Amino acid sequence: MFLLERYIFRRTFASFVLTLAALAATVWLGQALRQFNLVTAGGQTILTFLNLTLLLLPTLIMLIAPIALLIAVLYVLNLMNTDSELAIINAAGAPQGVVVRPVLWIGLLVTILVAVISLYLSPLSQQRTRDLITSINSDILRSVIREGSFVTLANNLTIHVKDRGRDGSLEGIFVADEREPDEKISYLARRGTMIDNPLGSFLIMQDGVLQRENSRNKTISMVEFQSYAFDMSSLTNVGGPATYSPTERSTSELLRPNPGDALYMRYPERFRSELHDRFTAPLYALTFALIPLAFLGQARTTRRGRGAAIVAASLTAVAVRGLGFLIAAQAAGSATWIPYLYVLPIMTALLSLLVAFEVLRPRLPIWMVGWLDSMMAPIGRLRRAPARR
Repeated sequence: MFLLERYIFRRTFASFVLTLAALAATVWLGQALRQFNLVTAGGQTILTFLNLTLLLLPTLIMLIAPIALLIAVLYVLNLMNTDSELAIINAAGAPQGVVVRPVLWIGLLVTILVAVISLYLSPLSQQRTRDLITSINSDILRSVIREGSFVTLANNLTIHVKDRGRDGSLEGIFVADEREPDEKISYLARRGTMIDNPLGSFLIMQDGVLQRENSRNKTISMVEFQSYAFDMSSLTNVGGPATYSPTERSTSELLRPNPGDALYMRYPERFRSELHDRFTAPLYALTFALIPLAFLGQARTTRRGRGAAIVAASLTAVAVRGLGFLIAAQAAGSATWIPYLYVLPIMTALLSLLVAFEVLRPRLPIWMVGWLDSMMAPIGRLRRAPARR
């Protein structure tokens, strides 16, 4: 790599890292605050909170990295033109590839990063997040059961515990279950305990009586039991083995789904859409790196503002990504749209390269250029204003 290419590569890469860190920290903070109530309600430690929130980072980086790359390339190219560096490079006889190649290499590196996260790290982190939230919800159930108080766990489900031992055992258990409209069930047990196993979360009651009152036929029945397992899975979201959504499945599971999987049998289109979305997400990182080259890759006079080019590049990136989401929504219902998921970012990247090398020379209307430049003029004057004490 030539000296000029290394210079552009270093500046662009440094700008990308700083932009990515700033955007990721901002978005991560907002997501972390959403999980704060869940963790504090269960009496969890700060380590659990950090573990839960850090699991959000892979998915956030996957979504933010292309945007950070777009901002970094726009910033570097605009700054190089303002400092007349692009004009000097052209005057020295350097080919256009000197500017294009460093950006292309960074785009490929970010594409590989997004691909690793999209295909492996993101689904793994989402699985771990689901498991951790399930564990926290189970702990919440234990924490809300307070001795000596009637606690409503759900609509028409009340539990009372006389005493709680240090080992977690419960004494004097009363449960009133009125969730069925025509039936009221009451449980009264001497002792019990809460257990979790692969089948779910259960309240095991021992030495008790079950009373069932049917309001339809006006009958009451009583059953004495030595041990009874009351299913609490619907309250803790632990309904047996975890059933992961398509976004939480590994890529290998999406490539070779189990034909007997209940979720796959019901929503096969979701699995197909998620699989292709993982393969196309990295392509937008390369596309977002090349779009600014089409608008700011050539040297222009500093007397003419570049606001129109910056706004046009940003709007193009937004339009391409929005159109990608729209095609993905259509592909979820019809497989005929799947090829367009790949055609859109690839064609946009190729067109950007052709414009960057001036094989194609599209031009914005004069009135639009003037309007956009006037909109960006205050920002340019503020940046060029001399420092005052």
